Amino acid sequence: MQVSRIVRRASRLAGPSIALVLLNGCADVISPAHPLNPQSFLTRPPDAPSEGPVDKTWPPLYNTSRPPTPQDAPRTDSSARPISKTVRDAVVSPEIAATQTAAPTTGPIVTALPAGGDTTGVDQVIGSVLGNVNGDPIYADKVLTVLDQTLAADAKQYDEAHFRDIAADLIRKQVGEFIHADVEFAAAKINLESKDEEIARQETVRWRTEQVTRAGGSVELAKRRAIDQGTTLDEMATEHYRLIMTQLYYQRRVIPQIQISASDIRSYYEANRERLFTDKATIKFRVIRIDIDRTGVGADPAKEKIEHLRERLKGGAPFDIVAGEVNDDPVLLANKGDPQPGEWMGRGAYVNKDVDDAVWKLQPGEMTDVIRSGNSFYLARLEQRQGGKVTAFADQEVQDKIYETLRRDQFNALREQIREDLEKKAAIHLNPGSEQVALEMVMQKYAKWAGKGAN
Repeated sequence: MQVSRIVRRASRLAGPSIALVLLNGCADVISPAHPLNPQSFLTRPPDAPSEGPVDKTWPPLYNTSRPPTPQDAPRTDSSARPISKTVRDAVVSPEIAATQTAAPTTGPIVTALPAGGDTTGVDQVIGSVLGNVNGDPIYADKVLTVLDQTLAADAKQYDEAHFRDIAADLIRKQVGEFIHADVEFAAAKINLESKDEEIARQETVRWRTEQVTRAGGSVELAKRRAIDQGTTLDEMATEHYRLIMTQLYYQRRVIPQIQISASDIRSYYEANRERLFTDKATIKFRVIRIDIDRTGVGADPAKEKIEHLRERLKGGAPFDIVAGEVNDDPVLLANKGDPQPGEWMGRGAYVNKDVDDAVWKLQPGEMTDVIRSGNSFYLARLEQRQGGKVTAFADQEVQDKIYETLRRDQFNALREQIREDLEKKAAIHLNPGSEQVALEMVMQKYAKWAGKGAN
């Protein structure tokens, strides 16, 4: 059986030295608060070192699961979603505030929203804390930083009431993602060995040096670039360290639990052969329809007429010419018998099932017998056929694809259970009404984002 390489690879996966993944692409500056997706844990490039992280790219923290509208632009980039200048002017975290004033701060600074529903943006919540996990705060500006581009795009697609509902849902889910990240990092700190912490520290130093290099060697320019994204360079380095620690935790403690057998791979193939591993066949054909009621009294005149046409066609008359001369279906008559001119049709696409079933049994150039269906007689001729190839299980790419799919599925299930267990044990507190405050910050920008005037 063609699965020996996969089984050997599965056994290597359980080993202690699993390198971090090198994903495609690399953002100029890696922004904070980006947790890891399954592929960050599960792929190891062939030339990757056996020890130490090499991952340089992080996926978006939260991808909305709502169905996209036709106007939605795809948002699949792995770069940050920095908060816009308009929002950052009103919402500033304590770290950034510290760079703008010499006055010391001992905690989040909160000013009330303006009374009377005024949304000028002059008074805002600065460093507002939506909640905390084991004492670590979740700041509103960090949540909005991640969501900014998504919210700005959504504002262009929806009216204000609908947008408010979408924004509230995004904020709630984003807070949940921050909670996930916090409990995972806490587990990493408890469970990883000192050598793993050193790997994370070294990788963070390398990462920070890389940001300065990209800024032309200027530390100050690198810091300004970070502030332009609503954060600080030190804060970004801290987030990078947390991500590496979390990744190492899953690689050391969770991935070794993944077990995929040869029979698992075979079972998946058999269950999904038609859906995933078969190139769907399509055909082109022509049809002649003779309506019984339009031909005469009873079915005999119509049957006699279509049998005469069949003999004519068997004698060499072109099917398209005959179908364009004699046809009781006006669409078929106009299109010389072609149900969808120029289009390939899949199985079941034709409106008449009896005709559809018959034509799929033909080879190109063959014609059906006379078909009685409902109140009509039909003749059909298959013109062309394409596709329909089944990729064999023995194909190594098929097995690799199944292996990676099963591995991701197992990882997702394990991670979901781990997160649930960790959150049950964590001290999680959400500040009542704080998400509503964050929502009001967003709604102040709706008109400008929607192109209905600046705030």
